[in-house]
Amino acid sequence: VSLLPWSVWTSIASPPEGFTMLLLAAAIFDLGNDRPSPLVSSGLLLATLSRYEAWFLVPIYSSRFFFTRPFSISRSRIWALFPALGPLFWLGMNRISHGDSLHFVARVSRFHERASASSTFPGNALSPYFEALVNLSPLVTPLAVALVIASVWKRQWRIELFSVFFVLLALVVSGASHGAPTH
Repeated sequence: VSLLPWSVWTSIASPPEGFTMLLLAAAIFDLGNDRPSPLVSSGLLLATLSRYEAWFLVPIYSSRFFFTRPFSISRSRIWALFPALGPLFWLGMNRISHGDSLHFVARVSRFHERASASSTFPGNALSPYFEALVNLSPLVTPLAVALVIASVWKRQWRIELFSVFFVLLALVVSGASHGAPTH
């Protein structure tokens, strides 16, 4: 999309949301394994470089595979920490480029404040997210309920579902507070 004539002329570059979401889904499913997949770990690193919404999954992914017994330096632990290089690189480049590692937070927060000042939505800050989830993705809500019931009943997918809900909650809270990393 970024190479289309219109995109080049207007100097826009579309972030790869769909591709990033697939990489996040692979990382979430990888949490059910005994050790991290190097391919999935590399994919999660790419996702963190592409969209900072992916950062919320990194602590769960890294801690899931890093804190295992017995403790020793191994390839699994290195691959567990590999995705954390994405946010560290991003913060470092912001520091070099803008003089502030968290420059993007201030920029996106200003955008949110200006956008919400002109908004006429009567509900509270959280209701647009839940309204969009139910109205725009009507199959997601019953599927999510079914997955929660199945995970409790089968005692499977617990860490995966926790990860999904943690990332969703982190995105909703950061969006509701008009801050990065959502826009």
